[in-house]
Amino acid sequence: MNFLNVRYSHDDPYRYGLSPKKGSVPQDSKRIRVKLLSEGLKITPALFPDLAAALEGLGNSMDLKHELDCFVVPDPNMQGYCVPHSSDDGDFFSVVLSSAIIEKLKPREVRFVIGHEVGHYLCEHWRYPKESDEDSLGDRLAVLSLSRSAEISADRIGMMACGSLEDACGAMIKSAAGLGEPHIHPDISSILSQFRELSQNEGQANAVWSTHPMIPHRIRALIRFEPLCQKLQRAEKLSPEELLSLDAAVDKDFDRISGNALKKISNQSLESVRVWGLVYLFCADGVISKAEQELMRQTIGKERCEKVMKLLKGQTHGPGAIVMKKLLEACHKGMVAPISERKILIREFKSLVDEAGLMDGPIEEALEELNSMLTSS
Repeated sequence: MNFLNVRYSHDDPYRYGLSPKKGSVPQDSKRIRVKLLSEGLKITPALFPDLAAALEGLGNSMDLKHELDCFVVPDPNMQGYCVPHSSDDGDFFSVVLSSAIIEKLKPREVRFVIGHEVGHYLCEHWRYPKESDEDSLGDRLAVLSLSRSAEISADRIGMMACGSLEDACGAMIKSAAGLGEPHIHPDISSILSQFRELSQNEGQANAVWSTHPMIPHRIRALIRFEPLCQKLQRAEKLSPEELLSLDAAVDKDFDRISGNALKKISNQSLESVRVWGLVYLFCADGVISKAEQELMRQTIGKERCEKVMKLLKGQTHGPGAIVMKKLLEACHKGMVAPISERKILIREFKSLVDEAGLMDGPIEEALEELNSMLTSS
């Protein structure tokens, strides 16, 4: 079974105009490995008999090249992470679990957590860029969107590793609360009620600034994935259409639970590009014809078109300089929108001009320049 086949389609750096790191594993991985050996405890049948029994066969079921290497470290917070390593024998990894995870989760739920962390390694998520305050607003949103998408992929792989929706959701619900049983009962229907209530209250716009999807979204995403997971457990093949349909539903759920925050930001940032991009195309030959002015009125509205034409007519040295100035300002704001949305806008421009029968050499050349300005990362 190839666990990477269930990777979330949005879990792709190039989709956001980003590039993964090249080369081998991080240089400090050896130092971390030594730290684990000195400060943590490796999970073995002698030290953790019940947990080791629950994890038996996990490495083989995930087709791992190396023996599963897991450590427990003293930490009151429920968390886990994966550390890639490199040696003369090739690349491998260690999964690190906090003591709170071991205390509060059932062994089968721990199996989900480990599968989730192994999923991050298999997908090479450690190569992904990290958010930085020095990045542009658009790059920060892109990095965070990619990070959330990576979690969806890892959740799917974790669920395949434990083989149970209940155990996967139980691990996430308990981790979200920081509690184990009997203090909490991981009732999935209660989390779905939270999702519905959150959606009905226009969602949480701040979700776009988080590295992880909200727990109600993650639970709902796993419920949607369960039928496909069961097919895979029966060694049945999944069609590309099934996965695309699943991913579209997960994407729509995020829009609902975040109040369409990303789309609102995207639309606002591209509004000026819609205006000045069109003006730039029609100014390509130095003159905006009557037919082009009419198309502008239909596209950006009569009032806005008249304001633009008044501004251009007031330029004593021609409209070229002011149009370029306005376009560059608009493109700078437009970089906040995902690169996929910017590419869609370029296609809309081309379709609009083609359908109006206005495409010519200067406009075609200007369209290529606009595409370069708007989609370069």
